[in-house]
Amino acid sequence: MEFWKDKEKGIVNAELFSKKAEEIVISLTSVNKWEKIEKELDKNQIRKFYNDVLTIKSKINSSENIELEFERQKPYLNMLRAKVAYARSRKHIRGDNFVLFITNSLNEVNDVQDFKVFCSLYEAVIAYFGN
Repeated sequence: MEFWKDKEKGIVNAELFSKKAEEIVISLTSVNKWEKIEKELDKNQIRKFYNDVLTIKSKINSSENIELEFERQKPYLNMLRAKVAYARSRKHIRGDNFVLFITNSLNEVNDVQDFKVFCSLYEAVIAYFGN
């Protein structure tokens, strides 16, 4: 997943928060043989992890040195991988696509700019997921 069209110029991939976010949500939703829509996880699960992201975002944004605070928070951000994997093993998440979304997204997060884009992408995913 490509966050940036041109990171040096601060240009985010134009379809990231629309088409790509919608594709992510579609991957989190399946139709069973009786044509019933099933989701890999419910709204509570997707919001639980988003709240973890917002907590980290709040700590970063309230710091006087945003770059330094990002470095301090990065281990906790990366811990989301473990939390999502644990939720998957406990069957709170029924498929692998949410795990892949979090893992692939966090692989893109190397600095504060990337983190902000990830937060916006996650927000867009939640918006589409609510439909």
